[in-house]
Amino acid sequence: MSGALVTVTDDPRSATAPATSVDVSQLSGSQKAAIIVQMILSRGGKVDLSSLAPAHQVQLATDYAGMVRVNQATMQVVLASLEDALDQSDLIFPEAPAAALDQIEDVLSAETSPTLRDQFGLSTPNDPWQAAADLSVDDIANRLETENPQIGAVVLSKLNPEKAGDVLAQLPEPAAMSITLAIAKTARTGSAPADRIGAKLTTKSAGTSSPKAFAKDPVARTAAILNAATASQRDELINVIEMQDAGFAADVRKAIFTFADISERLEPVDVPKFTRDVPQDALITALVAAGADHGEVVSFILDNMSQRMADQLRDEMSEMGEIDLKPGEAAMGQVTSVIRALVDQGEIKLIPPQADGEAA
Repeated sequence: MSGALVTVTDDPRSATAPATSVDVSQLSGSQKAAIIVQMILSRGGKVDLSSLAPAHQVQLATDYAGMVRVNQATMQVVLASLEDALDQSDLIFPEAPAAALDQIEDVLSAETSPTLRDQFGLSTPNDPWQAAADLSVDDIANRLETENPQIGAVVLSKLNPEKAGDVLAQLPEPAAMSITLAIAKTARTGSAPADRIGAKLTTKSAGTSSPKAFAKDPVARTAAILNAATASQRDELINVIEMQDAGFAADVRKAIFTFADISERLEPVDVPKFTRDVPQDALITALVAAGADHGEVVSFILDNMSQRMADQLRDEMSEMGEIDLKPGEAAMGQVTSVIRALVDQGEIKLIPPQADGEAA
């Protein structure tokens, strides 16, 4: 068998690079490992190489990328050498039940894991979403860009809405649209599958026996995320959702609360409640930025606060130059975030939005 051949490329980055034949006896351990990995992957299996030292991972991946075709004789020799190595070593299992369960948990059903943890008296792993909340917006966006949209929908739904909106803004338009649409399909997502997604996102193991992953329904979660998105992106995504699912889009529109809704959905007496909690520089920036498109909102806010405060704000607004789109939208978002927080705390109650065609 020593004459069996494997074809490799001189340059692993080039699909058209010249091929050379190598005697199997000259294959390195890393090249043999690459052949075994491909045999497993080509048959639908999975291989976790993350426990290897970084240098070994790089070497294996380089050798893997450099191979083109391996004949049957070479495969038999590589498998025979693997069998010889296994024959010379014992099979070691994790000693502690916790370590054993951690190792096998990913291949068990979502319902089995909590049962086994109870049986062995083991605690449930920490909530992976606490760790996910510490990931950067760029890191999350990079991971979701090539992920299944329904997984992305679960991740955004479990994040703080403001952070989820920032992640959405970082994603390419097709991925952002697909993930937003997929939120509608997560109503029955259990907490165990959701926590597995969180564990994968943060590279930590997690699980819980709670029946549902989300406290709010898909409409509320989608609205919260779009509330935190930029106005242009929010409008575009809503239009796309409407083309795919008009009913869901209509419900989301009703649940969304933006700066433009302030004058129609807040009582005048509630204006001082939120303006006192918004930093004055953010409030001034928001009012100046909103002047052109949402003058009625600006008037509503200024007319329903103390005369002294309104006059002071008008003076400072007159001294401020033109506001760029991005800082203007950010300031308006800061105002609406304060209002939504007060709504959640029960200090402000929003007026239900009027249905299309309903008389004022």
